[in-house]
Formats: sequence, C-alpha cells, structure tokens
Amino acid sequence: MQKKAQSAMEFLTTYGWALLIAIVVIGALVYFGVLNPSLFISDRCNFPGQVKCSSFSTLTTVHGSIVNMSISNLLGKRIVVLNSTVSGDKDTPNAVCWANIIPGNQAINPGEANWVGALNCNASGTTAVSRGDVVDLIFTINYVIPGENNFRGTATGYLHYRAP
Repeated sequence: MQKKAQSAMEFLTTYGWALLIAIVVIGALVYFGVLNPSLFISDRCNFPGQVKCSSFSTLTTVHGSIVNMSISNLLGKRIVVLNSTVSGDKDTPNAVCWANIIPGNQAINPGEANWVGALNCNASGTTAVSRGDVVDLIFTINYVIPGENNFRGTATGYLHYRAP
C-alpha cells in the first residue's frame, strides 16, 4: 500500500511540474500579446436593428487609416440622417476618429444603401493608428423619419478592423 502511495506521489510531482511550466509558458504568451484573441477576429461592421452596415473598406495613407462605410435602410420608411459620431470603445478609448460623414439632411430610401463617408483615424488630436493596429470604433447615426411626427431614432454600431 505504501508503494502505491509513493508511486502516486511521484506521478503527481513529475506531472505537476510539467503542468506548472505549461501554465507559465501560456501566461508569458498572453502577457506579450502572442495569444491576443482580437488578432484572430476578422474585420466586421455590425449595426443591430433596422439600420445595417452593408459594407466597409479600409486603407492606409500617409495621413493615417481611412474607413469608408455604407449603411442600409431596412426600416421600410425613408430616413433623413441628421448627424453621426464616432468614438473608440472601452478597449481603444483613444481611437477617436474625426469623420467626414453623411452631410446633414441626407435621405436614404427604404431598402437602399448609401456610403456614409470616411473616418480618418489619424487626425490631429487623436492617437495615431499604425499599420497592423486593431481598432474598435463605436459609430452612432442620428436620423429622423419625416411624416411620422418627425420620429427621431438612433442607430449605434460597432466597427472592428485591423489597420492595413
């Protein structure tokens, strides 16, 4: 019986050290960003609700990262875009971009998509976005439905991309 207990203790000691070393290695990989999950998530644009992100594209210029985005009106009624704002999320709060976005009072008919302009994520006053950086933005569009007592609505979406 004592021999079995000694054998079990040797087994736990031997494999306990191996497990401890594996945990330290995984911890080091996470600490140095090698196992950063956001590096493996594909670019995406998501607007939950009736105003959808239909497509977007990114490019890098000498002045920074530019994002062009198109939204679709799935409300079934014509909307008039009043304004929009862009900011970083909790993980990238300094990625505040200035936006050359939808001019005020631009109408989008039901079922149609419209480009909303360019987001420049390297403008003065913002944190520079470099090639390969993962950027998460919160994009808010304020609109009105004319003829429906001028109902005002807001669509908030998320844009995740890796700067090209």
